[in-house]
Amino acid sequence: MATYDLLLKGGTVVDGTGAPRFQADIGISGGRIVDIGALSGEADEIVDATGLIVAPGALDHHTHYDAQIFRDPTCADSGQNGVTSVVMTNCGFGFAPCRTEHQDRYMVMMENVEQIPVAHQRASLPWDWQSFPEFMTSLRGTRKAVNAMVYVPMNALLIFVMGIEEAKNRPATKDELAEIKRLLHDAMDAGAIGLSCSYLGHNNVHVDFDGSAMPCDVMDLDQLVEIASVLKDRGEGVIQCLSGLAGQDATVEASERLARETGRPVFHNVIATNDDFPIHTPGLAWLDSMREEGLDMWAASFCHRTWAEISLTTLTLFDSDETFRELTYAGSSAKALELLRDPAYRERLRVAYDPEKFIIVGGDLDRFVVLSVADSAEHKDVEGQLLGAAASKLGMKTIDLFADIILSSNGAAIFRSPNATATDPGILRELFAHERVIPGGSDGGAHLKIFSGGHWGTDFLVNMVREQSIVSLEHAHHKMSGLPMKVFGIQDRGTIKKGMAADLVVYDLERLYSDTDAYKHAFDLPDGDWRKQARAGGYDLICVNGEVTFRNGQFTEACPGDVVS
Repeated sequence: MATYDLLLKGGTVVDGTGAPRFQADIGISGGRIVDIGALSGEADEIVDATGLIVAPGALDHHTHYDAQIFRDPTCADSGQNGVTSVVMTNCGFGFAPCRTEHQDRYMVMMENVEQIPVAHQRASLPWDWQSFPEFMTSLRGTRKAVNAMVYVPMNALLIFVMGIEEAKNRPATKDELAEIKRLLHDAMDAGAIGLSCSYLGHNNVHVDFDGSAMPCDVMDLDQLVEIASVLKDRGEGVIQCLSGLAGQDATVEASERLARETGRPVFHNVIATNDDFPIHTPGLAWLDSMREEGLDMWAASFCHRTWAEISLTTLTLFDSDETFRELTYAGSSAKALELLRDPAYRERLRVAYDPEKFIIVGGDLDRFVVLSVADSAEHKDVEGQLLGAAASKLGMKTIDLFADIILSSNGAAIFRSPNATATDPGILRELFAHERVIPGGSDGGAHLKIFSGGHWGTDFLVNMVREQSIVSLEHAHHKMSGLPMKVFGIQDRGTIKKGMAADLVVYDLERLYSDTDAYKHAFDLPDGDWRKQARAGGYDLICVNGEVTFRNGQFTEACPGDVVS
């Protein structure tokens, strides 16, 4: 009998703790790391890792693979980009618990807030559950090439007990609140890692098909805290809260109260960076104040070069403003174009547009690039230019040129947003040096026609470690694996130590690649439909629970992923 299932020989180990790298062999058996050092003995597979980095796989802590995972075991593009565990059902959105009569309505909600077409959801979801424990049984039974971690989504809890319209328009009764808390207990017993919610009020981009707010965005804050007290009573679980821009938005009170009154770790979304506006500074100061108060507060931040490519039919980036929202909910492209031709509406649009209001979605239109004007002869000369610069040359307001290009192209023009992260190395060093900032947030599985984020880990290593030396390799892997696993309370993953799960990546840093010039189209959705995809990769091996899932970028068909709690 072989000594090991898999033996990695001679690699440079970056163990995920932040400690200096070292050279060692790693012996793996039964899905676990059983030996580290100068090893000998037989193995079912021996990999010469000389000159290669061996590190823990990344934790993708913000995804919406809730439907995709049932048809795509790799959760593309996370699984091929060094991610070995994904966290699903973020921001209070998910598919369980769900009454049978609400299935279609849940999918419509998800299509609107996360831009996952209903047809794709319907082709993916088995819908063999109503309760959350039944959902977890279904998830455990599906083939996975990554590990899955699952929050209990607040919207689903509220709707299951109160109904959709009631959940949107009134607080829960005493009896309903007791039932919601009971269901949360049942979900935690079934393996959930905590509770997710959004608390952004009416003015945000996560709105329903009719433009109305989602239930947990407008729920009573006292009731949100009371429901989350289940985790305090249990002494376990993490709370993910999307409640505005750290240090700036009043809605961050929700994250503060959840941390203060439950004592549980709160994963706050989001702290952001921008080259033109110092928005990270108050965010870091806010995190410091939370730490000084003794609160277990953590903030997610984009760490990769990613952007949106939008057109008239995908203007949801600007839905946090009522005037822009009129375009999204005009009813058709023809009606939206009619609005843009209306002088009264155009004047309201000029008044409504404020770059600082849209920073979080790259909404400074001056820095948008005109990727294509389609068949517009009138604006062909601005193709490839920054909107702001082009508008200045023409003596126009940027918002007017934006609208005119949409009109002259009959809605077919495409615009590229600025990158989600700043480019200033000083800003990025300050951000990722902060001990409470955790990089990531792929939004994987969502916004398929405008965006791609599954390459976040690869781009972080390529751009901020290799190319700019903003973060050391040791610090990067600690931030990507060891630290977030610790925050989530997962004791046996995220670092390379004896006894830990063998979730590993093997790569040459010089051979990793991340092409951020443009997205390509990947035709891997149901019925051959396409999605945006970033060109990234270059890993020699990716292992999940000791089995090789990707070898030189190719999926091996191994599906050793588990549900982790």
